Amino acid sequence: LNIIHCSALFQRFMCLSLNLLSFQMFQTLYGQTAAALYAKAAGQNAQARQLYNASADTYYKANDAAAYDDWVRARNHWDYFYNRS
Repeated sequence: LNIIHCSALFQRFMCLSLNLLSFQMFQTLYGQTAAALYAKAAGQNAQARQLYNASADTYYKANDAAAYDDWVRARNHWDYFYNRS
């Protein structure tokens, strides 16, 4: 295993360990049903964060494409009038 792969495995292990620890803590404080709901909410929160980042990337790419298209249109417009005979 290379260092990057080991690092990813370690992070996943730590994340799972912390989730298990928080599940056990919530189970001790609130009971099994509440602990399961807290764990479900944490999972949904992580998914929402990933989806938000993906949508932000898509908006950035769309804005970049629109700006480029606008620049090409303006360049062609200028070129048309500059090179008219």
